[in-house]
Amino acid sequence: LPFSAVEASCNFEEDLCNFYQDKEGPGWTRVKVKPNMYRAGDHTSGIGYYLLANTKFTSQPGYIGRLYGPSLPGNLQYCLRFYYAIYGFLKMSDTLAVYIFEENHVVQEKIWSVLESPRGVWMQAEITFKKPMPSKV
Repeated sequence: LPFSAVEASCNFEEDLCNFYQDKEGPGWTRVKVKPNMYRAGDHTSGIGYYLLANTKFTSQPGYIGRLYGPSLPGNLQYCLRFYYAIYGFLKMSDTLAVYIFEENHVVQEKIWSVLESPRGVWMQAEITFKKPMPSKV
Protein backbone atom coordinates (compact mmCIF):
# COMPACT_ATOMS: atom_id res chain seq x y z
CA LEU A 1 0.00 0.00 0.00
CA PRO A 2 1.28 3.50 -0.79
CA PHE A 3 2.04 5.83 2.10
CA SER A 4 -0.65 8.39 2.94
CA ALA A 5 0.32 11.67 4.62
CA VAL A 6 -2.86 11.37 6.71
CA GLU A 7 -1.12 8.58 8.66
CA ALA A 8 1.50 11.06 9.88
CA SER A 9 -0.83 13.99 10.50
CA CYS A 10 -2.26 14.84 13.92
CA ASN A 11 -3.79 17.89 15.59
CA PHE A 12 -4.20 16.04 18.93
CA GLU A 13 -7.86 17.07 19.20
CA GLU A 14 -9.06 13.44 19.56
CA ASP A 15 -5.98 11.52 20.73
CA LEU A 16 -2.29 11.01 19.88
CA CYS A 17 -3.20 9.54 16.45
CA ASN A 18 -0.27 7.40 15.26
CA PHE A 19 2.20 9.03 17.66
CA TYR A 20 3.48 7.38 20.83
CA GLN A 21 5.95 8.18 23.58
CA ASP A 22 8.77 6.59 25.52
CA LYS A 23 7.58 4.19 28.18
CA GLU A 24 10.21 5.49 30.60
CA GLY A 25 10.39 8.85 32.28
CA PRO A 26 8.23 11.93 32.02
CA GLY A 27 6.49 12.65 28.82
CA TRP A 28 3.94 14.65 26.99
CA THR A 29 0.39 15.12 28.23
CA ARG A 30 -2.52 15.89 25.95
CA VAL A 31 -4.34 18.82 27.56
CA LYS A 32 -7.16 21.19 26.75
CA VAL A 33 -6.34 24.72 27.74
CA LYS A 34 -8.57 26.54 30.16
CA PRO A 35 -9.49 30.01 28.88
CA ASN A 36 -6.96 32.61 30.03
CA MET A 37 -4.67 29.96 31.56
CA TYR A 38 -2.03 30.68 28.94
CA ARG A 39 -2.23 33.70 26.70
CA ALA A 40 -1.99 31.70 23.51
CA GLY A 41 -4.27 28.69 24.16
CA ASP A 42 -3.65 26.18 21.41
CA HIS A 43 -2.40 27.42 18.03
CA THR A 44 -5.68 26.86 16.15
CA SER A 45 -8.82 27.94 18.00
CA GLY A 46 -7.22 28.94 21.30
CA ILE A 47 -9.43 26.46 23.16
CA GLY A 48 -8.39 23.13 21.65
CA TYR A 49 -6.01 20.36 22.68
CA TYR A 50 -2.24 20.31 22.47
CA LEU A 51 0.67 18.41 24.02
CA LEU A 52 2.26 19.80 27.15
CA ALA A 53 5.68 18.78 28.46
CA ASN A 54 6.01 18.99 32.22
CA THR A 55 9.59 18.88 33.48
CA LYS A 56 8.81 19.66 37.12
CA PHE A 57 8.53 16.05 38.25
CA THR A 58 11.42 14.42 36.45
CA SER A 59 14.38 12.56 37.87
CA GLN A 60 16.39 13.90 34.94
CA PRO A 61 16.17 17.70 35.12
CA GLY A 62 15.36 19.13 31.72
CA TYR A 63 14.52 15.77 30.12
CA ILE A 64 11.01 15.66 28.72
CA GLY A 65 10.89 12.34 26.95
CA ARG A 66 10.43 11.45 23.33
CA LEU A 67 7.36 11.51 21.16
CA TYR A 68 7.66 9.24 18.12
CA GLY A 69 5.76 9.61 14.88
CA PRO A 70 4.59 6.77 12.64
CA SER A 71 6.94 4.80 10.43
CA LEU A 72 7.86 6.66 7.24
CA PRO A 73 8.92 4.75 4.11
CA GLY A 74 12.38 5.53 2.78
CA ASN A 75 13.28 7.47 -0.38
CA LEU A 76 10.41 9.94 -0.13
CA GLN A 77 10.59 13.69 0.49
CA TYR A 78 8.81 14.73 3.71
CA CYS A 79 7.84 18.07 5.17
CA LEU A 80 7.28 18.08 8.92
CA ARG A 81 5.30 21.10 10.09
CA PHE A 82 4.41 21.73 13.71
CA TYR A 83 3.74 24.56 16.12
CA TYR A 84 5.44 25.06 19.46
CA ALA A 85 5.35 27.52 22.33
CA ILE A 86 7.96 27.57 25.07
CA TYR A 87 6.93 28.49 28.61
CA GLY A 88 9.35 28.80 31.47
CA PHE A 89 12.23 26.63 30.24
CA LEU A 90 15.66 27.64 31.40
CA LYS A 91 18.09 28.17 28.57
CA MET A 92 19.58 24.76 27.98
CA SER A 93 20.97 23.21 24.86
CA ASP A 94 18.27 21.99 22.51
CA THR A 95 15.27 23.06 24.58
CA LEU A 96 13.19 21.37 21.88
CA ALA A 97 14.71 19.12 19.21
CA VAL A 98 13.58 16.88 16.36
CA TYR A 99 15.49 13.72 15.49
CA ILE A 100 15.17 11.18 12.70
CA PHE A 101 15.56 7.56 13.80
CA GLU A 102 16.20 4.75 11.38
CA GLU A 103 13.70 1.95 11.92
CA ASN A 104 16.14 -0.02 14.06
CA HIS A 105 16.50 3.00 16.41
CA VAL A 106 20.28 2.57 16.34
CA VAL A 107 21.11 5.65 14.28
CA GLN A 108 19.61 9.03 15.12
CA GLU A 109 20.21 12.38 13.46
CA LYS A 110 19.19 15.75 14.84
CA ILE A 111 17.46 17.71 12.07
CA TRP A 112 16.13 20.71 14.02
CA SER A 113 16.41 22.34 17.43
CA VAL A 114 15.55 25.57 19.17
CA LEU A 115 17.10 27.07 22.27
CA GLU A 116 14.62 29.84 22.93
CA SER A 117 11.70 31.63 21.31
CA PRO A 118 9.32 34.43 22.26
CA ARG A 119 7.85 33.26 25.55
CA GLY A 120 4.35 31.84 25.23
CA VAL A 121 3.96 32.66 21.52
CA TRP A 122 3.12 29.87 19.08
CA MET A 123 5.85 29.54 16.45
CA GLN A 124 5.72 27.40 13.32
CA ALA A 125 8.58 25.06 12.43
CA GLU A 126 8.89 23.44 9.03
CA ILE A 127 11.52 20.80 8.28
CA THR A 128 12.06 19.05 4.96
CA PHE A 129 13.96 15.77 4.87
CA LYS A 130 14.53 12.60 2.86
CA LYS A 131 16.14 9.39 4.13
CA PRO A 132 16.95 6.25 2.12
CA MET A 133 15.80 3.90 4.90
CA PRO A 134 12.41 3.69 6.66
CA SER A 135 12.52 6.03 9.64
CA LYS A 136 10.58 7.85 12.36
CA VAL A 137 10.78 11.39 13.71
